[in-house]
Amino acid sequence: MNLSGISLPADIDGKPFLGENLTKEHLEKQNTTFGHADRFDEKYDLVRSLRVGKYKYIRNYQPFNIDGLFNFYRYKMLAYKEWYQLYLEGKLNPIQQQFYSKKAPESLFDIENDPHETNNLANSPAHQKELLEIRKQLYDKITSLPDLSFYPESYLLEHAFQNPVEFGQANKKELQDLIDISDLNLLDFQGAKNKIKTALKHQDPWIRYWALIVCSSFGEQAKIFESEIRLLMLDDKENLVRMRAIEYLLLNQLPIDYSVFIELLKNANSETEANLMLNSLTLVKAINPSFKLGITKKLFPPEWYDKPNDLVNRRMDFIMD
Repeated sequence: MNLSGISLPADIDGKPFLGENLTKEHLEKQNTTFGHADRFDEKYDLVRSLRVGKYKYIRNYQPFNIDGLFNFYRYKMLAYKEWYQLYLEGKLNPIQQQFYSKKAPESLFDIENDPHETNNLANSPAHQKELLEIRKQLYDKITSLPDLSFYPESYLLEHAFQNPVEFGQANKKELQDLIDISDLNLLDFQGAKNKIKTALKHQDPWIRYWALIVCSSFGEQAKIFESEIRLLMLDDKENLVRMRAIEYLLLNQLPIDYSVFIELLKNANSETEANLMLNSLTLVKAINPSFKLGITKKLFPPEWYDKPNDLVNRRMDFIMD
């Protein structure tokens, strides 16, 4: 827009780096880059990043989501198929395995010395100053936007897409609350557990939703909340809260009555909601290929899966394999 001489709207988040009214000195002062990842076709994740100078900070809000989670377009490629097969056969070195491993909630990389981002400095005592400074800068950025992706996409489609800017401003306080709950996985578990317990019982379904994601981030440590999680799985009024509860139990190999999530899938309110649920089941299947779910496409309306490129169709082909 700046190259074309068009005035920039007030709600544009970015800053121009080409065009008129920019000087070399001005550009040299711009040393930060904001990055985000939400959905890649049928694959969902939530990742934000901020690069400041030579350091790149990455915030993985759902660190149990592996980078190698199945994506139809990627796994048509022979290289990806081989990479996954070598992982299953235990033939990858630790760096190569990272693509199929649980991530850290946050990472800090020295891009000048580590351009491939393989040496996470987040726990390095010598880099705590940079870590805390850039973490705070990223927090300030996403809370100021506000970042709508802390709501599930199916909820946004129903409530936000007619006017996302107005919706974001109207819900800015709730979004900050969701971000604050999500940040509990940056603490040690003992420091976070009381707030997690309160959040699991909160009247706001999206607070409960994020509390469950935090539980999955902590893994086995959060088993002290198993009874609360099972109650949410059975009784919560929000489908996606129930699915996050199921996700926790499956990821931690806790027993579950499969009829519960089969019925939940049947009751999906939209194709987008169904795809979000299937993302969780795809993760379980990717981590443990022998896991059998015993579900068929006929759980869903035919229009959700009757074309090869339908997202639900792709997910179900992988899960049923």
